[in-house]
Order: sequence, then structure tokens, then C-alpha cells
Amino acid sequence: MDYMSLFFGTIGLATGLPRVIAPRRSLQLAQQDHAKRLAEIEAGAPERFHEEYRALKAYPVPSSDRKWVAIGWLFVVFGLVSIVAGLLGRDAVHALLS
Repeated sequence: MDYMSLFFGTIGLATGLPRVIAPRRSLQLAQQDHAKRLAEIEAGAPERFHEEYRALKAYPVPSSDRKWVAIGWLFVVFGLVSIVAGLLGRDAVHALLS
């Protein structure tokens, strides 16, 4: 059993499922969080990491539900594959791919 794959698979599912199940709601929350943090920095709040303001301006939240859902499905598939690989173990995955 590979615990690292199980961990990343769980994170992938936790990230992707809300985007797939309720895309409009999770997209709105992400856009609100992005706008709120941008406004905080513009009002004088310190940045949490180097060039956070530039990153927020350069990489906005996806603008459409379709993009949001597509990204969600990628995370779900990644999560499921990682969990299966974690349950099978590294040796079994290498044997399947060989």
C-alpha cells in the first residue's frame, strides 16, 4: 500500500468533487475569495507570499462553468487513479505498466 498516493488521491477527490457536483456555487466562492484577497492587498494588507498581487492579477479564476467542471473532472480522475495505485502498491502498478 502506498500512502503517498492515497493522500494525493484524497486531495484530488476533495478538490475535484465540489467542482463537478456544484460547479456554479464553487466557482462563485472561488471568484469571491479571489476578489476579496485582491481588494485586501490593494488596501494595504501584506502579501502572504512573494509577488502574490502579481499572481492574483495574472492568473484569475476560470471565467466559465465549463472550464471549472473540466478542471474538476481532471482532479477527480487523478484522485481515483492515485487511490487505486495506492491500494495496489507500487510493485503492482509497475507490473501493470510493463
